[in-house]
Amino acid sequence: MVNRKGLKALGSDSPEEIIGKTLRIEHEAVGYIPQGVVCGMTDDFNYTSMREESIPMIIMQRPLFLHNIMVRLNPDQPRALETFNNVWKEIFPDYPARYAFIGDVYGQIFRNELNAGKLVRIFSLLCLLIANLGLIIYMAFIIKLRTKEIGIRKVNGARSGEIILGLNRSFI
Repeated sequence: MVNRKGLKALGSDSPEEIIGKTLRIEHEAVGYIPQGVVCGMTDDFNYTSMREESIPMIIMQRPLFLHNIMVRLNPDQPRALETFNNVWKEIFPDYPARYAFIGDVYGQIFRNELNAGKLVRIFSLLCLLIANLGLIIYMAFIIKLRTKEIGIRKVNGARSGEIILGLNRSFI
């Protein structure tokens, strides 16, 4: 299979031009099948970091992964994993099932981004806390300077709301 950028890199404009054609890969890496028939096309997707743009890609079978399967389990069914293990034991009693959840795999891949997000939230809260402390200290200073004014206003019948509004008028 190829992605859309891979399709353009191979010199085709539409999937119909390349699907069914034999593609020969001359790569010196161990474990690649040297040729195959293009069986389909997929949209561009990113499987590494979100900071990188998707690249032209050929998705191909490797002998290393011939004995792997992907199974979608419904997370709403609590016995789905148990059923999978029971079926596996019936078919392959001598080989224990080894599996990994795709969410855990992507959690490891994007661990740095997730940690950076947590740090941004923590430091944002810290900045808000420091800013609020600064405002509280400034208001305490203003109130201390205007204590006599507040007392005179209170004696002359001012309500608490009017006094608070008068103190905060410069901020608002």
